[in-house]
Amino acid sequence: MCATLQAAEFRVTAEGRDVADAEICLFRAGSNATPVTRFLMSADLSCLPAGADVPVPSGDWNVFARKGSELISERVELVSDRTRPAELALVPAAHLDRSRWPLAKDERLFVYIPRSGTAMPLHGAVPAGTVIPLVVAGGTIVDVGVPLELAPGESRRVEPSPRQERSNLVVPLFFKATPDGVDDPPRITLTDAKGGEHVNAAPLKRAEAGAGALAIFRGLGAGTATVRLSGPRWATAEAAVDVKESVEILERPLVAHPASNLTVHWWSAVDLSTLRPPESECDVEPDQVGTVSVSKAKTFTATIMICPDEPKPIPMKCKSATEVELPMGELRGQAEFTGVPVGRHFVTFAYPGLPSVLQRAEVFDRADSTADVELRYFAFFGKVTRGDEPVHGRVFGTVTEPDTGRFVAVMSRAPSAGVPFGVTFCDGSGVYRFVSDEPPKENAEFNIEIPANRVIVQVTDQATGAPLANAQVSLGAMHRGEDDAAHYAGPAGKTDGQGRLVIEPILANRELHICAGHPDYDSTCAERFEMKEQREKIVSLALEKAVIRRGRIRSGAPAGARLVWFSRDGRITEMIWEFSPDGEFTYKKPHAEGEIVALISDQPLYVFHHPRLRDDDLFEIVIPLARPRSFSVTLSAESREESGWVALQIGEVIATINTVGWHLMQRRIQSILRPGWTVHIPDILETGPITVIFVPVSAMAPYRNPRVELPLVPEFGSFPRQRLGDDDNVIFP
Repeated sequence: MCATLQAAEFRVTAEGRDVADAEICLFRAGSNATPVTRFLMSADLSCLPAGADVPVPSGDWNVFARKGSELISERVELVSDRTRPAELALVPAAHLDRSRWPLAKDERLFVYIPRSGTAMPLHGAVPAGTVIPLVVAGGTIVDVGVPLELAPGESRRVEPSPRQERSNLVVPLFFKATPDGVDDPPRITLTDAKGGEHVNAAPLKRAEAGAGALAIFRGLGAGTATVRLSGPRWATAEAAVDVKESVEILERPLVAHPASNLTVHWWSAVDLSTLRPPESECDVEPDQVGTVSVSKAKTFTATIMICPDEPKPIPMKCKSATEVELPMGELRGQAEFTGVPVGRHFVTFAYPGLPSVLQRAEVFDRADSTADVELRYFAFFGKVTRGDEPVHGRVFGTVTEPDTGRFVAVMSRAPSAGVPFGVTFCDGSGVYRFVSDEPPKENAEFNIEIPANRVIVQVTDQATGAPLANAQVSLGAMHRGEDDAAHYAGPAGKTDGQGRLVIEPILANRELHICAGHPDYDSTCAERFEMKEQREKIVSLALEKAVIRRGRIRSGAPAGARLVWFSRDGRITEMIWEFSPDGEFTYKKPHAEGEIVALISDQPLYVFHHPRLRDDDLFEIVIPLARPRSFSVTLSAESREESGWVALQIGEVIATINTVGWHLMQRRIQSILRPGWTVHIPDILETGPITVIFVPVSAMAPYRNPRVELPLVPEFGSFPRQRLGDDDNVIFP
């Protein structure tokens, strides 16, 4: 064992009475173990007499009690410097002889106890009742034995199950919470590839919040099976798994949530059919900027969107679940959904020809929950012209009349000033993207005058002056009153054989930013300008031939890979997304030794220092064999900070707030912290000690122009920071 943290007292009882001469047995749990695998990390027992001075080593330990071969606790408790069980209750024991089960050098024999949802190493005595032998290697179940029903005092030999029964599935379960007033655990069933139903060989007896359990299905046929968790007041959860001729373990636990029946009472002040704008033919798809989507369905529906358990649900993270049909001709009604997980979700109302209405709906931990929703739309009208001529096009989710350019727009909410929208011309000639200084007003006229102007972009080779074909041109329009990066991307394209790209029409009420790039050249941008009344402008961009440098990720390119370089003063110096399947890539800029490099992908985050290289050296990235860490960061509810972000220091290398944010974005995890919020940060490659850094939003203001990556600037060495250590939870006050 490692060094003792402090002495602890454990009370051992049987039928409510203290037991003398009992002993406490500990085995390592592992700092990264989940609630359903923590008891499978080690089979090395250390047993000590129970009492007031039991030495508890630092770290996480599994603990059970026993008295000789007669009594043993059926629950295995987790003990650390943060938690201690008050009592270990003993039950009658049985005895298992494991001498006939041959094990490989790294294999250990455990028994799983369905009544408690825990497991313990097999060292003779086991709780009487149902137990299931498990062979564990490296914290993973590699074989499942035949379930045994043992009488108190019974002694039996345990042997491997027959070969034909070894297509088994182990499903980890985790109880996020339990329904209020419900004692029965959820039901776990499996449907095999042929439609056969299978019963859990380890039936659940308890469903304690924050605890885990295992469901075990034995003797399955090969093929895709579906596991289902369900039950009264339990939200249904399903997972598909490919069962093979071995022990399969579901990669992620099925998470059990309390559920409620949700009734949404809805009403509208007007008949929704009267709001549908006139229809007009237009064979082109609408522009993707500022798109207003309208329902193309024939019926009126409401759909519950189930969201992750987060303080502030974000629609893009939520998944559509049950859809119900609603009456078309009514001004009010209700939509009923059964088995909705407790939490904050959304309900989408879709009426034919109208934009969808998204409303929040909170589901409470009780049998029935209700929500009230008013279906209210924002309507305005106007016309689109170019010069004195009407424009036939798509705008605000509707189509203008071809002869007059007039339109009637109906939106689920009022558009804001400064938000980009697009007019897509029905003749297929292109798109006009605009940003209005004043937003539309409800039931008022809003006209769009498209300017008769254009910008001619000419791109050349800086050394020769020759036209540069296939150069990628981008257009950005700036925020009013800010010099930060553009928030709006205008029409973009590639230059033709003469190195030209014509952009027309182009908005006249914003400062514009035009840049050009090419795979063989360094990118460059023109000085910003504003068109105003100008009818035509020529923008010339000369690109300098780049030195193409080569690199390779030795293990191959992981999915969604992005490689980002940061200078020591916090600026992004280069970013690439393109990799060959074998991990080869090219980059253009010379990078100083010691620049920070971040490899962001669906694999664990790896940050390191750029080595010293010559232009013709291969930049080879070897991902080290370091363990991935996952942990949670919480900003205290009493924090005086409005919000902030997380950065990391791994050894001597900083993972910036953008690095951590992009890593989380790939996993659809929000990265901002507010008081009382928690951010889960998975898969960080521990190439050195990890320090978590909190970057408050109040520190960002002086560095918005030019942009820098906090906390790389030297004066911010005093940001709040905490060493991660063996703990998986960090709290900033």
